[in-house]
Amino acid sequence: MGLRIRVVLAAALALLPTSAPWTPAIHGQPTAARAMAPASGHGGPMPLARRSGGRAASEHCPVVTRFTSCDIGRANMFVFAALIPIGRADYQFTIGWHTEVNKLEYRAVVRVKVLGVKGRAADGLTATITAECGGSCTSTGQVSGPLSTVGQEWGGTLNFRDAVAADKMHASQAVFKIRPWHPSRGFGTPSRITAGSTVRCDDTFATHAGCVIQEVFPVLTSMAGLAGISANIARVQAATKLGVPNSVATALHRMKDKALREKNRDIVCHPGVTGPRPKGQSCDEYPFASTYEGGVPVRAGTPMWAWVPAEEQSKQGGRLATFYTANRVLDNDGFYVQV
Repeated sequence: MGLRIRVVLAAALALLPTSAPWTPAIHGQPTAARAMAPASGHGGPMPLARRSGGRAASEHCPVVTRFTSCDIGRANMFVFAALIPIGRADYQFTIGWHTEVNKLEYRAVVRVKVLGVKGRAADGLTATITAECGGSCTSTGQVSGPLSTVGQEWGGTLNFRDAVAADKMHASQAVFKIRPWHPSRGFGTPSRITAGSTVRCDDTFATHAGCVIQEVFPVLTSMAGLAGISANIARVQAATKLGVPNSVATALHRMKDKALREKNRDIVCHPGVTGPRPKGQSCDEYPFASTYEGGVPVRAGTPMWAWVPAEEQSKQGGRLATFYTANRVLDNDGFYVQV
């Protein structure tokens, strides 16, 4: 008898989660994948990790841009009988986010891949996935599939719409609800996983409303065609790193206040700073006057201005405004500059 009990307990312990507590139900509990930490309290939403690279792009895991992103993590689900775990399925959970610059509608392409199956999970364990985004945002659709055989892959698309008001913005991290079902145990307790990517929708531009991936800072590249301005930007970046891509600490931040923009330019390009203006030339300040980093004539011993051809200066404002609109750069949004 003692041997039998030990064998049964050993088999049960092999199915137990390695760190998190468990409850008597079919239960999904995300496990660590990459920078994936539990929310406070057992059973609360669990975040996925936002992809930073190293995987081939696909619809359910696209390259991270201002309008696309990929969340990826691992989770597991348990089947219980009389408080004892009798089955377990481990799976990878991937979400490809797709937003648009001129629509308040966006989508999440969900993909599930079964990585491991133990015990009674092989009897026909399945799951149904829905989502919610809160506030002015709503989600529709669901996807379902099996978690009973290693290698199974399935998924589908969940749709979102944010009814954000005019001149307002709304940001949300969707929460995915995964509801399990087992032929002999019925429906289990749903698990909840929080998206790693934040989708922000706004209706603050005169032309159109739309949505972006909030964590992704866009990169301004259109100044590269203006030789004098590019040389000035490169010189300042070499000394200060301001606006150099790929570091949050070096990002520039848009400032929409017209009076403050004019004040920034007056400070940097004041004749008392620059001296007389040469014929056909214009004072070019970097960081731009339309950023919170602007308005400083000298940093690290380096002048934040240079004389450039006036015709280049006349083009710069339009290119910058186009960039702000095309990437939905709001007040205090971060961005980079590459020349």
